[in-house]
Amino acid sequence: MAGNWGLIDLKTPTEAYTMPAWEDGTAELQLIFSDEFEVDGRSFYPGDDPYWEAVDLHYWATNNLEWYDPAAVTTANGSLVITLSEQQTHNLSYQGGLISSWNKFCFTGGYIETSVQLPGPNNVVGLWPAVWTMGNLGRAGYGASLEGMWPYTYDACDVGTAPNQTIGGLPSAAVTEGDPYNDNHLSYLPGQRLSRCTCKGDSHPGPIHNDGSYVGRGAPEIDVFEALVNADTLTGQVSQSCQWAVSMVRYLLDAQ
Repeated sequence: MAGNWGLIDLKTPTEAYTMPAWEDGTAELQLIFSDEFEVDGRSFYPGDDPYWEAVDLHYWATNNLEWYDPAAVTTANGSLVITLSEQQTHNLSYQGGLISSWNKFCFTGGYIETSVQLPGPNNVVGLWPAVWTMGNLGRAGYGASLEGMWPYTYDACDVGTAPNQTIGGLPSAAVTEGDPYNDNHLSYLPGQRLSRCTCKGDSHPGPIHNDGSYVGRGAPEIDVFEALVNADTLTGQVSQSCQWAVSMVRYLLDAQ
């Protein structure tokens, strides 16, 4: 990747530098970052790449059967290549890969475009490829960084920041209008760690509102896509989703 360290990959065609904005056809979106992965043999071990880093850990939060290892990630034939292999490693039977731009490249909004070839035949279950984003205050695979952070995106000082969105079992909607598979509770989250309710002098990295209260912060998640093969029908499925807290009644955005 020598000589190609800028935010926009030298191999990106110039016609991709702008595109019509989605909300206003008269405005333009400007490209701020691209990576074509054209250089073969790139390494994503810590410190080897300016924008991406492959993790070396077990993604225990979703009960993964594989160990994520930087050795499973490289580039070949103009593509990023992540290889899942059956091998004994760290007391697990599979090795896979995950790269992220955490603390390397962050953005506050915009449009993401990616070209992905999904792995494996479409009748084999167990794979869960994804392209997704998360607020930089949390780090994927590092559970302590996500405790009380994921998937909060809330800037109010009220019961929504409390554990399970309740205080003394109230409001009643928080324990009756939620997940039917989990006692109808809206939330089992531990409470927002960086809440607007944070008292002066308590731990909070800021920033601060004009009234002196802290800005409520967290690490929401937006999934560009997640894919799997349905075990019952043996057909492929792809979803796009967002995870954020606090949760509305029945998880409806317009619920009152």
